Formats: sequence, structure tokens, C-alpha cells
Amino acid sequence: MSDLRPFCAKYPPFDTDRPWVRAGYQYATDGKIIVRQHVEKPDDDPKGRPAAWEFFESFPSCETQMLVVECRLASGDTLTGWRFDVRLEGVEFDMRYFCLLAMLLGNVQYHSPVSPGKLLALTAGNCQVLLMPLESCSR
Repeated sequence: MSDLRPFCAKYPPFDTDRPWVRAGYQYATDGKIIVRQHVEKPDDDPKGRPAAWEFFESFPSCETQMLVVECRLASGDTLTGWRFDVRLEGVEFDMRYFCLLAMLLGNVQYHSPVSPGKLLALTAGNCQVLLMPLESCSR
């Protein structure tokens, strides 16, 4: 099981500073990315948690494209303070998330086609991921 804590952050009004479990999946989000993995754990108290599972109801099972990501972070570096953008099929995304996914979870694949204004479906290691395009990010 992968540690999803690096994908957590305060996202008011929700309690998202740590992963939570619902219906056999562990979820983590910071408001721009949602990561989930299958777990054999009981559900956490849903109070204050976003309904992240609703976003995965239409997770695509279509063809995936391998995304080669090579990133290195010095010890103690975080996602804040620097940014690179990546363009997939004409839609821009924050490269920091791809780096974090590749370093912590493994092979990153994206589900094609990519649609402007829609969440990007990714697979990273044993996790399913949804990432918001830059144009939709409000913070």
C-alpha cells in the first residue's frame, strides 16, 4: 500500500489533511488532485470529507498512454516554490504533480483522450488519480 499523505493538504471546508477510507478505497486530495487506492480497511468517519468517490464513478477504462517523467527533489523539497507545466493533447497541467506521482507511486500513465476543462485520469503504480487542468485551478 502506498503512502498517500503527500497528496493531502487543507482544502476548506473539508477535512483533507490526511487520507481517509470509504467503501474499500483510501483517498487523498489537496483540492487539485485526488488519489485513491484499494485497501482492506474499515471506513473512516465521513464527517468533513469530500465525496471524492463520485469523481471516480466514470473513471475511464480506455487506452492509456505511458508518460515518462523524470524528476528529482532534494531532501525537504515540497511542491511549493517552483512550477513547470506539461501539455497533454493541448491541455496544460502542473508538472509538480506528475513528478510527485512518479517518485512516490511509480509508472504514470494517462487516459486518452484529454479534454479541456475536465479532470485528467491517470494511473500511477496501484493508484487511480484525477488531476485538475491548470485552467481550472483557482488557487
